[in-house]
Amino acid sequence: MRIFAIDPSIRVTGVVVMEGDDRPQRLYTDRWLPPRKKDLVTRLSYLADRWLELREEWDTDPMCPVVIEVPGGHQYAYAEGGGGKLAIYGCAVGYLLRELYLDLDRHIVTVTSDEWIRGKPKKQRQAEIAMLYPDSYDPEADPGGDVSDAIGLCLWWQAEQKLKRAKDV
Repeated sequence: MRIFAIDPSIRVTGVVVMEGDDRPQRLYTDRWLPPRKKDLVTRLSYLADRWLELREEWDTDPMCPVVIEVPGGHQYAYAEGGGGKLAIYGCAVGYLLRELYLDLDRHIVTVTSDEWIRGKPKKQRQAEIAMLYPDSYDPEADPGGDVSDAIGLCLWWQAEQKLKRAKDV
């Protein structure tokens, strides 16, 4: 099975394509870096263009899931200076979701970080991903943990599917 996972952001977006139901899995990882110092529309268009490129390169089945992290209950903005960042993050998520929904018959899975992280700190998640995928993931090249979070989204989806299949038996 192939899974796309996207940890969206207007600054750095972590992207993973994972193939295989059990380990070892084939991974493609990338960090999308929208052009800095550009207007919001240009940066959002960059994300949409990168999704289309990724889809064209990797996609053979429109029903393969795209797991995307969306804003959850724990995300908030401080009144002093942080408020705009949450709104811009929401724009990045919304714009990518728009592009995904324009792909008719796309299997889109939205999940909040509260649902899949389950309280683990980012550094711990990065260390676990580095141990699981030493040939595919380098935490030094992922200082913000965007790629490790996208890998984590894939692993969360696989675990959820295994639970669902076990319940159906």
